[in-house]
Amino acid sequence: YDTLEAGSGDEALRIYERENGNIDVALLDIMMPGELDGLAVCRRLREKSGSIGIILLTARTQEMDKVSGLMMGADDYVTKPFSPSELVARVDAVYRRVALEQTRSENNFKEEIRSGEFVLNLRNRSLTKAGKPIELTQVEFQLMEYFFCNPTAEAIERSIAEMKEHIHRCQIFVLSGGFSSGDEPDGSGKFIATTFRNPAIAEAVMELLYGRDGLALGICNGFQALIKLGLVPYGDVREQLADAPTLTFNNISRHVSTMVRVRVATDRSPWLSSVKVGDVFSVPVSHGEGRFVSGGAELDKLIAAGQVATQYVDFDGNATMESPFNPNGSMYGIEGIISPDGRVLGKMGHAERLDSDLYRNVEGNYDMKLFESGVKYFG
Repeated sequence: YDTLEAGSGDEALRIYERENGNIDVALLDIMMPGELDGLAVCRRLREKSGSIGIILLTARTQEMDKVSGLMMGADDYVTKPFSPSELVARVDAVYRRVALEQTRSENNFKEEIRSGEFVLNLRNRSLTKAGKPIELTQVEFQLMEYFFCNPTAEAIERSIAEMKEHIHRCQIFVLSGGFSSGDEPDGSGKFIATTFRNPAIAEAVMELLYGRDGLALGICNGFQALIKLGLVPYGDVREQLADAPTLTFNNISRHVSTMVRVRVATDRSPWLSSVKVGDVFSVPVSHGEGRFVSGGAELDKLIAAGQVATQYVDFDGNATMESPFNPNGSMYGIEGIISPDGRVLGKMGHAERLDSDLYRNVEGNYDMKLFESGVKYFG
């Protein structure tokens, strides 16, 4: 890379203007000298350009510091001390995103996309309704961009190609929870599964898992998608048979939102490498269709193969089908399952809802170290 160095925030902005905005990636130390710190420069740069890649460097390790930087428009956040190879790898990753957006812009760029009263500006990454600005985080804008940019079959094909490229560049893909259309029937899982059944995306997922030894995780609706695809429990994308494991409506026929206890039932997954069989964790659940059911023969195979990852348990640590410990009535208290080789994990509980200031009035161990374990898998 050709590099330019600035000794302060003010100088960094002057260099940006001098280069007419032709900067691909900016590395900003949050504690840089001068009146403008790295966060202020990040905000100014993002106002000027939605395409520039921004990486923040800092000795601060508090989660809120990271969140603040990402909400101001940063693409990545590197905590000191770090190795040069790690930094170069992160620059490479951000630059690939920048280059991809530049290619899209050169091919068919529309600065503004209108839909009724809404105007999405792709140049300055802003959204307005009837002329009034709507504040969006970086991730929220990306979601809006996908919605606005995919109104036709041709646009969807371009989106599929872009998604395939993103999968080719990752080591882990995670399908998170989320509501759509009242979350029924079949919730968001069916929409996610339909997308991933596209031959190009299905091929990219298989190459990720078995060509590059990657990992996959689905939580709540993400678990629904994985099980409808067949990635759990079978480890590949296939049609769902009548007796195959699936997730259906809770026994109480309505949404549940509560705290539960789950016990680790296997150590045959990279996602569970930082915990032990028998460990019990508290986890929030929030779903309308989380009851795990399966045909008898398929369920026997699942249990015999050690593919039950986690189970709902009572205060004594015993797996149960009784409410409120098992909030949906899942068979054998099953909360999560894995693929045959353990690289794919699907679970209902929101283990990602983890922060030092959450659940202060509810005693329990909430950190299953899922994401830590996933990253450690790659050394």
